[in-house]
Amino acid sequence: MTITGGKWTTYRKMAEDCVDFLIRRFDLPKNACQTNTLLLRQTLLDEKEWNRQTLDEHNTRLHPQLGLTQTDLLKGIRFEYARTVEDLLARRTRALFLNSTAAMHLAPMAASLLRTELHRDAKWEAKQLEQFETLAKSYLVES
Repeated sequence: MTITGGKWTTYRKMAEDCVDFLIRRFDLPKNACQTNTLLLRQTLLDEKEWNRQTLDEHNTRLHPQLGLTQTDLLKGIRFEYARTVEDLLARRTRALFLNSTAAMHLAPMAASLLRTELHRDAKWEAKQLEQFETLAKSYLVES
């Protein structure tokens, strides 16, 4: 059996449904879930510690029309596994969907943070910005 797609937030439910199906299909013994309390790479504990730290210098709004801060972007990268500018500004923060123009203004900072956090190079960062700009322009409303 193969399962594809889904997100980190739904992987346990997908796995549970798969195992339950296999138990029924092949009349296997049913056991209590052994992974229900396992954390994914210590993410939850790390995020709790992150939330206890003082990050005032990173909590200034990055754009007047969005409530995002540098801390929000860093959390998206470090704890929600954002790996591209699109991933960070569309799926993790929803900035692209809320205000594509503002998201375009945040893209250079997002790319820079991703580059640093993921140990990428300037070429990677430039390509990320180019790809995001192309995508974001398709979201602009023409008057």
